[in-house]
Amino acid sequence: MMTPFSRTSIRRPRCTAVAHRRPTGRIQYPQGVWIGILGPLEVHLDGKLVPLETAKERSLLSALAVRAPAVVSKESLADVLWGSNPPATAERTLASHVSRLRHSIGASTVLTEPGGYRLDLDVAAVDAIDLAALAESAEDALRAGHPTTARAHAAEALGLWRGEPLTDLARGDVRIGETVRLDELRRRASHAFVEAELALGHHHAVIGDLEAAVADDPLHEPMWGQLMIALYRSGRQADALRAFERLRRTLRVELGIDPSPAITRIELQILRQDPELELSDAPPPNNLPNRASSFVGRV
Repeated sequence: MMTPFSRTSIRRPRCTAVAHRRPTGRIQYPQGVWIGILGPLEVHLDGKLVPLETAKERSLLSALAVRAPAVVSKESLADVLWGSNPPATAERTLASHVSRLRHSIGASTVLTEPGGYRLDLDVAAVDAIDLAALAESAEDALRAGHPTTARAHAAEALGLWRGEPLTDLARGDVRIGETVRLDELRRRASHAFVEAELALGHHHAVIGDLEAAVADDPLHEPMWGQLMIALYRSGRQADALRAFERLRRTLRVELGIDPSPAITRIELQILRQDPELELSDAPPPNNLPNRASSFVGRV
Protein backbone atom coordinates (compact mmCIF):
# COMPACT_ATOMS: atom_id res chain seq x y z
CA MET A 1 0.00 0.00 0.00
CA MET A 2 1.15 3.50 -0.69
CA THR A 3 2.10 5.53 2.34
CA PRO A 4 0.45 8.93 2.93
CA PHE A 5 1.96 11.70 0.83
CA SER A 6 4.54 13.97 2.31
CA ARG A 7 4.16 17.73 2.08
CA THR A 8 7.31 18.09 0.04
CA SER A 9 6.64 15.29 -2.44
CA ILE A 10 3.09 14.62 -3.51
CA ARG A 11 3.06 11.60 -5.78
CA ARG A 12 0.31 10.70 -8.20
CA PRO A 13 -1.71 8.08 -6.33
CA ARG A 14 -2.44 4.68 -7.67
CA CYS A 15 -6.11 4.19 -8.34
CA THR A 16 -7.52 2.04 -5.58
CA ALA A 17 -10.46 -0.19 -6.39
CA VAL A 18 -12.72 -1.95 -3.93
CA ALA A 19 -11.42 -5.41 -4.61
CA HIS A 20 -12.86 -8.01 -2.24
CA ARG A 21 -16.21 -8.33 -4.03
CA ARG A 22 -14.82 -8.19 -7.56
CA PRO A 23 -15.37 -11.18 -9.87
CA THR A 24 -12.56 -13.68 -9.74
CA GLY A 25 -13.40 -15.71 -12.84
CA ARG A 26 -11.36 -15.69 -16.01
CA ILE A 27 -11.93 -13.13 -18.74
CA GLN A 28 -14.22 -14.49 -21.42
CA TYR A 29 -12.29 -13.87 -24.61
CA PRO A 30 -14.42 -13.17 -27.69
CA GLN A 31 -13.99 -14.76 -31.07
CA GLY A 32 -11.51 -12.87 -33.19
CA VAL A 33 -8.69 -10.74 -31.83
CA TRP A 34 -8.73 -9.60 -28.18
CA ILE A 35 -6.03 -7.19 -27.00
CA GLY A 36 -5.41 -6.63 -23.31
CA ILE A 37 -3.39 -3.61 -22.17
CA LEU A 38 -4.79 -3.31 -18.62
CA GLY A 39 -1.83 -5.27 -17.32
CA PRO A 40 0.97 -7.01 -19.24
CA LEU A 41 0.12 -7.01 -22.94
CA GLU A 42 -1.91 -10.04 -23.97
CA VAL A 43 -3.25 -10.93 -27.39
CA HIS A 44 -5.77 -13.71 -27.93
CA LEU A 45 -6.99 -15.01 -31.28
CA ASP A 46 -10.23 -16.96 -31.00
CA GLY A 47 -9.47 -17.47 -27.30
CA LYS A 48 -5.90 -18.70 -27.80
CA LEU A 49 -2.89 -16.72 -26.58
CA VAL A 50 -0.80 -15.26 -29.42
CA PRO A 51 2.87 -14.69 -28.59
CA LEU A 52 4.50 -11.55 -29.95
CA GLU A 53 8.16 -12.25 -30.43
CA THR A 54 9.81 -8.82 -30.26
CA ALA A 55 9.65 -5.87 -27.89
CA LYS A 56 9.09 -3.55 -30.86
CA GLU A 57 5.97 -5.48 -31.88
CA ARG A 58 4.64 -5.29 -28.34
CA SER A 59 5.31 -1.56 -28.08
CA LEU A 60 3.74 -0.96 -31.48
CA LEU A 61 0.57 -2.88 -30.64
CA SER A 62 0.31 -1.24 -27.21
CA ALA A 63 0.49 2.22 -28.80
CA LEU A 64 -2.17 1.36 -31.38
CA ALA A 65 -4.45 -0.28 -28.82
CA VAL A 66 -4.35 2.50 -26.21
CA ARG A 67 -5.31 5.07 -28.84
CA ALA A 68 -7.85 2.96 -30.71
CA PRO A 69 -9.88 3.66 -32.74
CA ALA A 70 -7.88 6.80 -33.62
CA VAL A 71 -5.23 6.86 -36.31
CA VAL A 72 -1.75 6.96 -34.80
CA SER A 73 0.68 8.91 -36.94
CA LYS A 74 3.88 7.39 -38.22
CA GLU A 75 5.79 10.09 -36.35
CA SER A 76 4.12 9.15 -33.05
CA LEU A 77 4.82 5.47 -33.59
CA ALA A 78 8.43 6.20 -34.47
CA ASP A 79 8.71 8.18 -31.25
CA VAL A 80 7.30 5.23 -29.30
CA LEU A 81 9.75 2.81 -30.91
CA TRP A 82 12.93 4.88 -31.04
CA GLY A 83 12.44 8.09 -29.10
CA SER A 84 14.66 10.93 -30.21
CA ASN A 85 17.04 8.64 -32.11
CA PRO A 86 15.08 7.08 -34.98
CA PRO A 87 17.04 5.27 -37.67
CA ALA A 88 17.46 6.88 -41.06
CA THR A 89 15.13 4.23 -42.44
CA ALA A 90 12.49 4.77 -39.73
CA GLU A 91 9.43 4.81 -42.01
CA ARG A 92 10.49 1.68 -43.88
CA THR A 93 11.46 -0.09 -40.66
CA LEU A 94 8.13 0.87 -39.06
CA ALA A 95 6.31 -0.61 -42.06
CA SER A 96 8.32 -3.79 -41.56
CA HIS A 97 7.26 -3.99 -37.90
CA VAL A 98 3.63 -3.43 -38.90
CA SER A 99 3.93 -6.23 -41.45
CA ARG A 100 5.24 -8.63 -38.80
CA LEU A 101 2.47 -7.57 -36.43
CA ARG A 102 -0.15 -8.25 -39.09
CA HIS A 103 1.37 -11.67 -39.65
CA SER A 104 0.99 -12.41 -35.94
CA ILE A 105 -2.54 -11.13 -35.32
CA GLY A 106 -4.16 -10.97 -38.76
CA ALA A 107 -3.64 -8.79 -41.80
CA SER A 108 -7.00 -7.03 -41.43
CA THR A 109 -6.42 -6.04 -37.79
CA VAL A 110 -4.06 -3.13 -38.50
CA LEU A 111 -5.24 -0.70 -41.18
CA THR A 112 -3.06 1.69 -43.11
CA GLU A 113 -4.38 5.23 -43.14
CA PRO A 114 -2.99 8.45 -44.63
CA GLY A 115 -0.03 9.31 -42.44
CA GLY A 116 -0.37 6.43 -39.99
CA TYR A 117 -2.04 3.24 -38.81
CA ARG A 118 -5.00 2.24 -36.67
CA LEU A 119 -6.65 -0.84 -35.25
CA ASP A 120 -9.84 -2.01 -36.92
CA LEU A 121 -12.25 -2.39 -34.01
CA ASP A 122 -14.61 -4.37 -36.24
CA VAL A 123 -11.93 -7.05 -36.12
CA ALA A 124 -10.19 -6.49 -32.76
CA ALA A 125 -11.54 -5.88 -29.24
CA VAL A 126 -9.51 -3.86 -26.71
CA ASP A 127 -10.02 -4.23 -22.95
CA ALA A 128 -9.43 -0.51 -22.29
CA ILE A 129 -12.33 0.39 -24.58
CA ASP A 130 -14.53 -2.12 -22.74
CA LEU A 131 -13.45 -0.57 -19.43
CA ALA A 132 -14.55 2.89 -20.60
CA ALA A 133 -17.91 1.61 -21.86
CA LEU A 134 -18.62 -0.37 -18.69
CA ALA A 135 -17.68 2.50 -16.38
CA GLU A 136 -20.01 4.81 -18.29
CA SER A 137 -22.80 2.22 -18.24
CA ALA A 138 -22.42 1.81 -14.48
CA GLU A 139 -22.68 5.57 -13.96
CA ASP A 140 -25.71 5.80 -16.24
CA ALA A 141 -27.42 2.97 -14.36
CA LEU A 142 -26.82 4.72 -11.04
CA ARG A 143 -28.30 7.95 -12.35
CA ALA A 144 -31.33 5.99 -13.55
CA GLY A 145 -31.79 4.42 -10.12
CA HIS A 146 -30.70 0.87 -11.03
CA PRO A 147 -27.92 -0.01 -8.54
CA THR A 148 -27.96 -3.76 -9.24
CA THR A 149 -27.23 -3.14 -12.92
CA ALA A 150 -24.66 -0.51 -11.99
CA ARG A 151 -22.90 -2.91 -9.64
CA ALA A 152 -22.71 -5.59 -12.33
CA HIS A 153 -21.24 -3.22 -14.93
CA ALA A 154 -18.75 -1.74 -12.45
CA ALA A 155 -17.65 -5.16 -11.23
CA GLU A 156 -17.11 -6.32 -14.79
CA ALA A 157 -15.07 -3.20 -15.51
CA LEU A 158 -12.88 -3.72 -12.45
CA GLY A 159 -12.41 -7.36 -13.37
CA LEU A 160 -10.65 -6.31 -16.59
CA TRP A 161 -7.81 -4.70 -14.63
CA ARG A 162 -5.02 -7.30 -14.43
CA GLY A 163 -2.14 -5.11 -13.20
CA GLU A 164 -0.09 -2.09 -14.16
CA PRO A 165 -1.15 -1.11 -17.68
CA LEU A 166 1.02 -0.48 -20.71
CA THR A 167 4.18 -2.00 -19.30
CA ASP A 168 5.18 -2.94 -22.85
CA LEU A 169 5.30 0.63 -24.08
CA ALA A 170 8.98 1.40 -24.48
CA ARG A 171 8.76 5.16 -23.91
CA GLY A 172 8.08 6.11 -20.30
CA ASP A 173 6.58 9.54 -21.02
CA VAL A 174 4.00 8.11 -23.42
CA ARG A 175 3.15 5.37 -20.95
CA ILE A 176 2.69 7.79 -18.04
CA GLY A 177 0.28 10.02 -19.95
CA GLU A 178 -1.93 7.16 -21.09
CA THR A 179 -1.78 5.42 -17.71
CA VAL A 180 -3.27 8.53 -16.08
CA ARG A 181 -6.25 8.27 -18.44
CA LEU A 182 -6.71 4.57 -17.79
CA ASP A 183 -6.42 5.11 -14.03
CA GLU A 184 -9.23 7.64 -14.29
CA LEU A 185 -11.47 5.06 -15.93
CA ARG A 186 -10.66 2.55 -13.21
CA ARG A 187 -11.34 5.14 -10.53
CA ARG A 188 -14.75 5.90 -12.03
CA ALA A 189 -15.65 2.22 -12.10
CA SER A 190 -14.53 1.80 -8.50
CA HIS A 191 -16.53 4.82 -7.36
CA ALA A 192 -19.64 3.57 -9.17
CA PHE A 193 -19.18 0.11 -7.63
CA VAL A 194 -19.17 1.53 -4.10
CA GLU A 195 -22.11 3.84 -4.85
CA ALA A 196 -24.07 0.79 -6.00
CA GLU A 197 -23.10 -1.18 -2.90
CA LEU A 198 -24.23 1.67 -0.68
CA ALA A 199 -27.53 1.97 -2.56
CA LEU A 200 -28.07 -1.78 -2.13
CA GLY A 201 -27.52 -1.60 1.63
CA HIS A 202 -24.09 -3.23 1.62
CA HIS A 203 -22.48 -0.46 3.68
CA HIS A 204 -20.92 -2.89 6.18
CA ALA A 205 -19.20 -4.76 3.34
CA VAL A 206 -17.34 -1.79 1.87
CA ILE A 207 -15.93 -0.17 5.02
CA GLY A 208 -12.71 -2.18 5.15
CA ASP A 209 -11.91 -1.63 1.50
CA LEU A 210 -12.70 2.07 1.72
CA GLU A 211 -10.39 2.41 4.73
CA ALA A 212 -7.63 0.81 2.67
CA ALA A 213 -8.48 3.01 -0.31
CA VAL A 214 -8.24 6.31 1.58
CA ALA A 215 -4.96 5.18 3.13
CA ASP A 216 -3.62 4.50 -0.37
CA ASP A 217 -5.03 7.67 -1.93
CA PRO A 218 -5.67 10.12 0.94
CA LEU A 219 -6.37 13.19 -1.23
CA HIS A 220 -9.31 11.68 -3.10
CA GLU A 221 -12.28 13.23 -1.34
CA PRO A 222 -15.18 11.23 -2.86
CA MET A 223 -13.84 8.02 -1.30
CA TRP A 224 -13.80 9.74 2.09
CA GLY A 225 -17.41 10.78 1.54
CA GLN A 226 -18.34 7.20 0.74
CA LEU A 227 -16.51 5.99 3.85
CA MET A 228 -18.29 8.53 6.04
CA ILE A 229 -21.70 7.45 4.71
CA ALA A 230 -20.88 3.74 5.07
CA LEU A 231 -19.78 4.25 8.70
CA TYR A 232 -22.84 6.36 9.52
CA ARG A 233 -25.25 3.81 8.05
CA SER A 234 -23.48 1.11 10.05
CA GLY A 235 -24.35 2.94 13.30
CA ARG A 236 -20.88 4.43 13.70
CA GLN A 237 -21.62 8.15 13.71
CA ALA A 238 -18.54 9.03 15.80
CA ASP A 239 -16.25 7.09 13.47
CA ALA A 240 -17.81 8.84 10.48
CA LEU A 241 -17.04 12.23 12.02
CA ARG A 242 -13.51 11.12 12.89
CA ALA A 243 -13.03 10.15 9.24
CA PHE A 244 -13.95 13.72 8.26
CA GLU A 245 -11.39 15.08 10.72
CA ARG A 246 -8.72 12.79 9.27
CA LEU A 247 -9.50 14.11 5.82
CA ARG A 248 -9.46 17.72 7.02
CA ARG A 249 -6.02 17.27 8.62
CA THR A 250 -4.62 15.57 5.53
CA LEU A 251 -5.82 18.27 3.16
CA ARG A 252 -4.52 21.08 5.37
CA VAL A 253 -1.09 19.48 5.74
CA GLU A 254 -0.68 18.38 2.15
CA LEU A 255 -2.45 21.12 0.20
CA GLY A 256 -3.31 23.90 2.65
CA ILE A 257 -7.03 23.63 1.85
CA ASP A 258 -10.24 22.53 3.56
CA PRO A 259 -12.58 19.76 2.43
CA SER A 260 -14.87 20.57 -0.47
CA PRO A 261 -18.42 21.83 0.12
CA ALA A 262 -19.81 18.43 -0.89
CA ILE A 263 -17.85 16.63 1.83
CA THR A 264 -18.58 19.36 4.40
CA ARG A 265 -22.28 18.91 3.65
CA ILE A 266 -22.01 15.20 4.44
CA GLU A 267 -20.37 16.06 7.77
CA LEU A 268 -23.24 18.43 8.64
CA GLN A 269 -25.78 15.79 7.66
CA ILE A 270 -24.07 13.28 9.94
CA LEU A 271 -23.98 15.76 12.83
CA ARG A 272 -27.70 16.47 12.38
CA GLN A 273 -28.54 12.81 11.72
CA ASP A 274 -30.19 13.95 8.54
CA PRO A 275 -32.79 11.40 7.35
CA GLU A 276 -31.54 11.95 3.80
CA LEU A 277 -28.47 9.89 4.67
CA GLU A 278 -30.55 6.86 5.59
CA LEU A 279 -30.76 4.19 2.96
CA SER A 280 -34.55 4.09 2.83
CA ASP A 281 -34.79 7.78 2.07
CA ALA A 282 -31.63 8.22 0.04
CA PRO A 283 -32.15 9.65 -3.46
CA PRO A 284 -30.40 8.14 -6.49
CA PRO A 285 -26.65 8.93 -6.31
CA ASN A 286 -25.79 12.38 -7.65
CA ASN A 287 -22.20 12.59 -6.47
CA LEU A 288 -20.51 10.72 -9.30
CA PRO A 289 -17.10 12.12 -10.26
CA ASN A 290 -16.92 14.38 -13.28
CA ARG A 291 -15.62 12.39 -16.27
CA ALA A 292 -12.92 14.99 -16.91
CA SER A 293 -11.88 15.29 -13.28
CA SER A 294 -8.39 15.28 -11.86
CA PHE A 295 -6.96 12.49 -9.77
CA VAL A 296 -5.44 14.50 -6.98
CA GLY A 297 -7.45 16.83 -4.80
CA ARG A 298 -10.91 17.84 -5.94
CA VAL A 299 -13.10 15.50 -7.98
